[in-house]
Amino acid sequence: MKTCNLTVIFTLIIGLMVGCVANSTRYIEVKQKTNLYMRGSVVATVPPGSTLRVLGVSKKGGLEVVDEKTGDKGYVSEQKMNKINRIYVKDSATGEEIKKVYHTEVQKVGDMITMQLAYDDGSKEGSNSPWSENAGSEIGVIFSSPAYPATLEKASFYVSNSGTPTTPFKINIYQLNQDKNPGTNLAVVSINGSAESGNQWVDVDLAPYSITVNGDFMVSMEWLAPHHPKKGKSAQVIGTDMSKPEGRSYWKFVNRGNQWKPVSEIGKSGDRNNMIRATVTYKDMSK
Repeated sequence: MKTCNLTVIFTLIIGLMVGCVANSTRYIEVKQKTNLYMRGSVVATVPPGSTLRVLGVSKKGGLEVVDEKTGDKGYVSEQKMNKINRIYVKDSATGEEIKKVYHTEVQKVGDMITMQLAYDDGSKEGSNSPWSENAGSEIGVIFSSPAYPATLEKASFYVSNSGTPTTPFKINIYQLNQDKNPGTNLAVVSINGSAESGNQWVDVDLAPYSITVNGDFMVSMEWLAPHHPKKGKSAQVIGTDMSKPEGRSYWKFVNRGNQWKPVSEIGKSGDRNNMIRATVTYKDMSK
């Protein structure tokens, strides 16, 4: 397998990203029956328990792979991969599972790629509120773009049906410091969003603000209204995914020292994925 430093994409449920590194093979451990395609036709059906070695990015929009048992080569189309329940990509040198980055959109124009990054699987299993008597608390997710610099195109928030879903909220974009904590807020002007109703994704267009990141970054929702029994539950509530937490979700309470803390340290629910997504555009460095 050709070694490289580029990032390749494999979609599972919604999508999955892995990185290729020197002297290491990326492979897919199939958990559910999978079809391999070539020129639009099925060339092989891979049963559960098989191993697919990643060869590279397919021009068809998925990954070029080879079945390690049979030698069958082909690609897994994005349309078909969306139907796969759960696949893990592992590093053959270490056996380590590569953290997934779900995505619902990948577009390429020239040498520029636009991708929606996310760590939730799209299914709301819980929700979080600021639980504060004052406005200003935040909840956010740390994102890693496949390449930098990257330009923020859109932020998406899943607003639950609890509280008052239509309450406006503020969007903040933080460049991470060297200590991996949120640093400078790159949203130099106020950017607000709101839901029309509960249990829906709210997309906020960031393109007009020309926000560029040069490393990992956080997108947060800042509550502009309190949400507490003493002050009334007037704020919106964000959905959370509990199934495969990625350790990237954080919370900042204005009434608890105003410090960022992992959501795993807040309450009794343990770690979970805040349902926040970020769409970025970056240059394809694979050529």
